[in-house]
Amino acid sequence: MKPIAFVGVALAFAAALAIWIVIWIMKNPDLPDVELDRATSYPIPTRPSPFDIVEQNSDDSVVAGETPIVAIEPDLTIDALSTTRFVDWHSARSEDELRELVDSISADPALLQLLMDAYRQELDPLRRQSLASILGLVGGEQVTELASELIYSGDAAQRAEGMDLLQSVQPGNAIARDIVSGILATEVEPDVLIDALTALAKPGSVDAQSRAQLSDQVSRLATHDSEDVRGISLGILSRWADGVAYTDVFVSALDDTSRHVRTAAVYALHDHVENQELVVDRLFSVLRNTDEHLRVRSAALLSLKSQTLTPAQLLELERLEIELTRRPSRK
Repeated sequence: MKPIAFVGVALAFAAALAIWIVIWIMKNPDLPDVELDRATSYPIPTRPSPFDIVEQNSDDSVVAGETPIVAIEPDLTIDALSTTRFVDWHSARSEDELRELVDSISADPALLQLLMDAYRQELDPLRRQSLASILGLVGGEQVTELASELIYSGDAAQRAEGMDLLQSVQPGNAIARDIVSGILATEVEPDVLIDALTALAKPGSVDAQSRAQLSDQVSRLATHDSEDVRGISLGILSRWADGVAYTDVFVSALDDTSRHVRTAAVYALHDHVENQELVVDRLFSVLRNTDEHLRVRSAALLSLKSQTLTPAQLLELERLEIELTRRPSRK
């Protein structure tokens, strides 16, 4: 073979070998780990980011995108935030491990941002729900802003997700309370109002002014056209009023046309201490009413047991309880 021809064949072989090596590397991403260097903000990733959208092709094959890995705390490794642990924590991890994960994310703004970006991009409903659960536990201003973004997105499904997220972060969160207050002041649709009221289910640590303002907004919904809104507003109001206000709202609801609302009103008067004489008298009137639904009367019995009663009232309560247990349920 001539020297020139030999050189040409050698070059062609080298080129083919180089192309084969590149293809092999692309198909085999599991290369040796690269140490994370805090001096390098975004090193080339050598493992899937815990926040990538993941596809499970087989029992031992995971395909993930190439999200850059940001520098993280020395005691938090990529192994500790594996995709399985991150997305499926609720079925595979202990409460302590979950708390460790949440604390790590809370302490690292960059890691939290990756989590929120992953949530925005996730399409699978179950994985999206898992991500939202962890976001709710992390809480904070950024997560609250994400909830607001979803609520005002114009998409009904995203609005519902945003309200669920807002409920998780609301207790003790002033920004979340302001969002709920704005919804209660401007919305009229029952479904939207019910979601907003549900977000107030746990008041948390609230200053007196905010408690009074939101309680007043909720109390106005006790006369809403929707019985569902009226019923849930009474339950939420009882938690925010803390047993010392809005007696007239609860007592008036005992005469509501809906038995579900009447039941909610009776339960709202459990442990209610304002104007006890009126409360006890009205609860006894419900319990004595044989035309009232059994469930409403049973609720009245329970609420009366939380009140301070005279000896005569205690005797009557005992008699009515015996009578109630013998009475067949009304349809």
